[in-house]
Amino acid sequence: MNERENPTKKYEGRSLFLLIIVAVFAVIIVARLINMQIVNYDTYLQRALRKTSSTEVLVSQRGEIYDRNGVPLVTNRICYNVILNRAQLPSERQNEVLLSLLELIDEEALTYTDNFPFGNAPYEYYKSDDADIQASFDSVKKRLIKTVEAKEDISAGELMEKLCKRYSLTELSEENKRLLAPLLYDMEYKGFSKKTPYTFASDVDMEIITVIKEDKVTYAGADIVTSSAREYTTDYCSHILGRVGYIPESEMESYKKKGYSMNDLIGIGGVEYAMEESLRGIDGSRLIESDSTGNVNIISEELPQNGDDVYLTIDLKLQATAEESLERNIKSIAARGRVSGRGADADAGAVVAIDVKNGDILALASYPTFSLKNYSQDFAKNNTDKTKPFLNRAIAGLYAPGSTFKMTTAIAALESGAMKPSSTYHCDGIYDRFSPQKFYCWQYTDLGRGHGTVNVSGALQGSCNEYFYEAGYLTGIDTLIEWEKKFGFGQKTGIEIGGEAAGTIAGPDVAEKQGQRWYAGNTVQASIGQSYNLMTPIQLASYVSTVVNGGERWQPHLIRSAKDSASGKMTKKPTSELIENVDFSDSTYKAVINGMKAVVNEGGTAASVFKNYPVAVGGKSGTAQVAKGTATGVFVCFAPADDPEIAIAVVVEHGGSGNNVAPIVRDIMDVYFGLDTAQTESNILLK
Repeated sequence: MNERENPTKKYEGRSLFLLIIVAVFAVIIVARLINMQIVNYDTYLQRALRKTSSTEVLVSQRGEIYDRNGVPLVTNRICYNVILNRAQLPSERQNEVLLSLLELIDEEALTYTDNFPFGNAPYEYYKSDDADIQASFDSVKKRLIKTVEAKEDISAGELMEKLCKRYSLTELSEENKRLLAPLLYDMEYKGFSKKTPYTFASDVDMEIITVIKEDKVTYAGADIVTSSAREYTTDYCSHILGRVGYIPESEMESYKKKGYSMNDLIGIGGVEYAMEESLRGIDGSRLIESDSTGNVNIISEELPQNGDDVYLTIDLKLQATAEESLERNIKSIAARGRVSGRGADADAGAVVAIDVKNGDILALASYPTFSLKNYSQDFAKNNTDKTKPFLNRAIAGLYAPGSTFKMTTAIAALESGAMKPSSTYHCDGIYDRFSPQKFYCWQYTDLGRGHGTVNVSGALQGSCNEYFYEAGYLTGIDTLIEWEKKFGFGQKTGIEIGGEAAGTIAGPDVAEKQGQRWYAGNTVQASIGQSYNLMTPIQLASYVSTVVNGGERWQPHLIRSAKDSASGKMTKKPTSELIENVDFSDSTYKAVINGMKAVVNEGGTAASVFKNYPVAVGGKSGTAQVAKGTATGVFVCFAPADDPEIAIAVVVEHGGSGNNVAPIVRDIMDVYFGLDTAQTESNILLK
């Protein structure tokens, strides 16, 4: 019979075994402690105090922009940006965090633009009648297809599906998929990584900062950094100044070669873009070393270099006057037109004022305009507005010059010998050289009579079409074109800001491109500023400046100088470039100037606007017929008449006549010469 095993002995054996295991671990721990605290104390102490280093970017300030008198137009202010740190952003919660941030932060503060070429589900590619907009859609579509490695004929729905798989969005709602896909694409494109943080939003308010700082769980990986933002100190000059923004994908490679990072801000449009090299600052850096005890030391520091301040040729007071007067008079013409039936469709225009002695642009206004302060908020509305507020009509608006072109015809005819200053021509109102085809003088059309016998000065004073029909015919189109080129027509002026149009010079080559033949009748139409002639307001201002200063064609320019923001040392000095000396005789000059003086005096087409004006002015009005609607009103002038300083060109679409738009010029002259300032400045508040 077997004896049962003693339970007490069994448990004693197990206890002994556990005791041995505990003793072994205790010995190991004690040995480790002796090793760390006695044998290798110094080694482990150094490890404990081992220092880590990191580099902090010291953001530079962008240079500021001023008018010619030192009045600030664009400055900087401290702002706060929301950035994402890859190391702190939990991968499993990334989309959740991003959705929380999108819900928290206003859309206009976000640094990325949703430029996907399709909208919400069901996904269909956008189509636009505007070639530029469609090209933008196609460009983004091509990049997205390349990103997901798909075929070119992929549908919008299939493309979105592949993007959702790429960014782990398949389990989300369609709305959230569409919200996150453009953002995640932008983050990927800009190289978001542990070494490269992503700027999620810029210039956020204090309420958002507080929420993010207090809720580190919901907004894990989001942090707040100090930066600077552009402050527009004026509501004027929007078409001139430009703005700042993140580098467009299409230009990323070229900027990277210049040392820019994907998160850098650059000038977009206007002076901000034209003077990017001067305005841009150079960021500094700080090497920071810290240890496990929390001690922090600055090892080295390279201070940032702020950008240069840029000074424009613009006089803000004149600019404000030009913009306000342009808007006020366009609305007045439209209001009167609703009663008279002529000019009710007036809705846009431009003004350029230039220093005739050096090409300084004193004012450059376009209407309708937009607010740089509210650019993002108003973008959708302005971008679809049929009046095109973003179009800088002063440099890109193309208009038939009408009778303001007649000085060109006069100079070409006099200098070629086709006419003489003393030559006269009898205008009965009907030009029948090409009978049975007939051309009419405006006075015959409006009043049933001609101008009678006139010389060149008288023809300019009364804007006699018939005189200039004959002058253009005798001169010939080739000679006329030659003089147009001398005055800068058909070519860009070269002003620093982009978007300028070259315009068109009427002639056989242009007619041929239109599938038409050129006849002598086309020449007489071209000689009064019609036919295919198209000019920009800045070309008209430059042309008048060249005529009245005796033939010096100066390069129109907006940039006056640049200065180091710290030292005040000039880094770009004021310069004026003489493009060409247009040579014409004193007798020609005198005949043309006398005619332009007579325009604003008793009997001239603009005499009523400048009656009893204390400064002698010369000018020329123009009425340019258009395919549809009321004619375009054009007026050019200069003053003082005997020693010209300033030349101005104004164009109002559907303005009816040059006489209708001449009051805009007078408003600018008032401010320039310090006349009627109490009345003028009551309407012009420098905002």
